[in-house]
Amino acid sequence: MQLFIYNIKKIIPGLFLVVLITFSALLISNFLYIGSILVSILLGFLVNNFFNIKEIFKQGIDFSEKHLLNIAIICMGVNFNNSIISKIDFQILFNVLLFVLVGFFITLLICKLFNVSTGLSYLLAFGNAICGSSAIIAASSIIKSKKQDVILSVSIINVIGSLAIIFLPPILYFFSANDFEQGQIIGGTIQAVGQVSAAGYIINDNVGQAAVLIKMSRILFLVPALIILSLINSLNRQSNFFQFPLFIIGFLIIFLMNYFNILPFYIIEYLKIVSKYFLLFSMTALGLKVSINSYFKSGVRVFFISMLAFLIQISIVIQIVT
Repeated sequence: MQLFIYNIKKIIPGLFLVVLITFSALLISNFLYIGSILVSILLGFLVNNFFNIKEIFKQGIDFSEKHLLNIAIICMGVNFNNSIISKIDFQILFNVLLFVLVGFFITLLICKLFNVSTGLSYLLAFGNAICGSSAIIAASSIIKSKKQDVILSVSIINVIGSLAIIFLPPILYFFSANDFEQGQIIGGTIQAVGQVSAAGYIINDNVGQAAVLIKMSRILFLVPALIILSLINSLNRQSNFFQFPLFIIGFLIIFLMNYFNILPFYIIEYLKIVSKYFLLFSMTALGLKVSINSYFKSGVRVFFISMLAFLIQISIVIQIVT
């Protein structure tokens, strides 16, 4: 018991710093359009590079990055329920599978052509293909990514998604696509749910609703993709057994409990809050552990490579849909 209390005391200073920076980021994000996750990363990043973070804060920062992240991913399972899944039929799932495969392999191919590291390529591919920051963060936990790769990929994917809100809806006016087809294109390419919603509803409500449905369908492929990644990672490490991440099991348990209406409403709402804030805390902690030199060394180059992959992804999805 005394050891437990001692360990708690050691993480409190760093945890307090993480919480303080995160809530500051939430306030700032109300005035920006790049999302609270990216603002949390950047604010933590700035604090780390312009202030000397003392040793007393390190354990709390480490705790926030590792343990709070896994809890956040587990709690994400409450984002799916009967009302969402019942709207998804086989044709939608088949189209979305194509969108995911296109996004994933196009990004990997372009990254390979421009000699982007394998670890960073996987993170960008997961972010582009499935669900932006959440997919990147979950994948990084499996392949043990470099911290600067995680921050670089999350930052780039969020910026590209924000830019897509501006340029994708006007592009769709040049194609003879109906509302549902436009929704498929937006929901099948843009990375974050908020960005998809914004881009879709710019056109009209029907496009917005279709885009969000397609986007939620894409997220359903996150768990199968993570399981495949875990298997590949185990084979690459020449492990004698399949290293299955425990947070995926936790995610599936929460998902199934929510799907079969086992969880009370107030528990669901509580888990959504935990998922949101723990994810932000872990992203702030990541920012607090990355230097400015490692971030900007390849940032501009990787941004343009990722944007090229995203534009090719959009063009192929348009051809599939129309």
